[in-house]
Amino acid sequence: MLKVFRENIKYLSWILWVVIGLFVLFVFVDFGGGLAKNQGGAADAVAATVGSREVKIEDVRRELQQLDNLYRQLYGEQFTQEMAQQMRLPQQALERAVTQQILLAEAERLGLEVSDAEVRERVLEEAVFKTPEGKFVGQEEYVRILSQAGYTPTSFEASMRQDLLRQKLQDALRAGIWVSDAEVEKSYREQVEKAKIRYLQLSRARFPEAAEVPPADLQAYFQAHQEEFKLPEQREGAYVLVETDALRSTVQVPDADLQKEYETQQQSFTHPEQMQARHILVRIDAKTTEAAAQAKLAAARTRIEAGADFGVVAGEVSEEPGAKERGGDLGWFGRGQMVKEFEDAAFGAQPGQLVGPVKTQFGLHLIQVTGRRAEGVTPFEEVKEQLRLRLAFTRAGDLAKTKAAEIAAQLEKTPPKAAEDVVKLVTGKPGFTSSVTGRFGPQDPLSGLGPAPALTAAAFALDKAGKATQPVQVQRGWAVLWVSAIQAPRVPPLSEVEGKVRSVVASQRMQEKALERLKQARASGAGLDQIAAELRVPVVESPEFGAQGGVPGIGVNPELVAEAMKLQVGQLGGPVADAQGALLFEVKERKAWDPIQFAGVREQTRAGVQNEKLNQLLAALLAQRRRELGVKYDQQLLDSMGITAEQLGGSTSKG
Repeated sequence: MLKVFRENIKYLSWILWVVIGLFVLFVFVDFGGGLAKNQGGAADAVAATVGSREVKIEDVRRELQQLDNLYRQLYGEQFTQEMAQQMRLPQQALERAVTQQILLAEAERLGLEVSDAEVRERVLEEAVFKTPEGKFVGQEEYVRILSQAGYTPTSFEASMRQDLLRQKLQDALRAGIWVSDAEVEKSYREQVEKAKIRYLQLSRARFPEAAEVPPADLQAYFQAHQEEFKLPEQREGAYVLVETDALRSTVQVPDADLQKEYETQQQSFTHPEQMQARHILVRIDAKTTEAAAQAKLAAARTRIEAGADFGVVAGEVSEEPGAKERGGDLGWFGRGQMVKEFEDAAFGAQPGQLVGPVKTQFGLHLIQVTGRRAEGVTPFEEVKEQLRLRLAFTRAGDLAKTKAAEIAAQLEKTPPKAAEDVVKLVTGKPGFTSSVTGRFGPQDPLSGLGPAPALTAAAFALDKAGKATQPVQVQRGWAVLWVSAIQAPRVPPLSEVEGKVRSVVASQRMQEKALERLKQARASGAGLDQIAAELRVPVVESPEFGAQGGVPGIGVNPELVAEAMKLQVGQLGGPVADAQGALLFEVKERKAWDPIQFAGVREQTRAGVQNEKLNQLLAALLAQRRRELGVKYDQQLLDSMGITAEQLGGSTSKG
């Protein structure tokens, strides 16, 4: 509920999410996950069990709605149904709901409790339940706000209690985490120490003679590194794909069905009083004083008042990520969704009015209000075509699943003799695609289908060859895969992987030659430019990089980065191995850490390291408790999502 705000605030720019799920304008997209309110089972139906605890369908729906809201705020109109499918939001929502129950189970195991007084205090802290004067809105308004979001006071406060309990668990775990001074200093230095280098790269391709590997050397390397070339279990067969998009044009959605859907889901189309606005943000930081920010916004305002397009000016001036693409547009928002200073300014203005500068924790804003609408229900005509698209897609998906189930039944009733027979079943049929797979491993893409982890997992869950999976949802529709043969894990003979072994050995030997050549060049005492001239390679200057991550233009190279951070300007470093062969470099600039500045942020840095350790501890704890408690998923729900229990690290409660 509120947890998504706390976890994702750094990704939400300056938009303040007080209660995720409140004031939802348009939440009815069916993500193909069987969780729409008119399908997928009753709200109190069980989606999964965590030990003795139950994860209800409604829990998963709420997590899904939160994810939907989050991504719509992040991506705006760019967030499409196809994106939601690719991101597998229903699967994410299910796992989030399971994780919440694991954390609650651990909190209870430790004897942690939340009192009624703590719940009341937390509710009263939320801005959405406060008047402009900062007082509680009153019980009647409180109930109305919750009702809009699909809550009752009892259900909302129960969720709040669970949220507080999980927070107490995190606080308890954090209290037991020790961070040494050495760890704090190391973390700080990794954040602030920077370098720029000039470098040359010597390609391994300059030493083709090293690529000649005698058969005896090849055999010796293979014998010493057999496990590196071991093949996992592999399977082969053929699949049939029923494409949802290909069937969509065959699906008719009468207006009467649209009206019925609208009436059934009308609560989803209600909205509070809302404002539509766009803004220009100028941050106040070490580089920009408040006076400079005000001057920058004043100049922008003058241009706009003189007739310049606000969106164009926002794209040029605003420091908000994505401002250029969106022209500073924020879309529609209700009370409680923005920081208070911004909200007060926007709701106090009329459409067309320029307001600002308005100071918030994020900087100074120039706001232009572009619309206002009163609390109400979005008219049917405004959502009619969106409803039609949704229902057409849903029904096409249902039809694709039905047709895929018919194929699965046919394969079970009359097993084919070969994979090619599966392809022949649907050859020439509109909406069907089929292909022989060839051998594939658990992580391999399927020929003509690409990555389809749920389908691959289902194929590997079959206990023997000659069987077909049940229909599995994939990116383009629903698929069935028939397995014709199973190859056990094995170390292949050298003859089968000779090309791969030869490539590895040759690459290593060529790289060794490149390193040796650069060592000789450095030992001569020549400078970087002289060495580059002798080798006829260019000297390249890197952008600034830090102690963590990669070097732009080079990539991830911990050995290079560690050495660069130890050297002074003008000193040579290397040679070090890199993706091309070998590399020699000279430090051009260095930003060292300042012990005095460090003293001022020592405790802030310590808290950051503590949070990193907390996240690691939570991940380990969740993995351990998941194994101990056991997680069982409802098979029907998994089928509707097109995933398997094995993918989620659990089992099924019923088949």
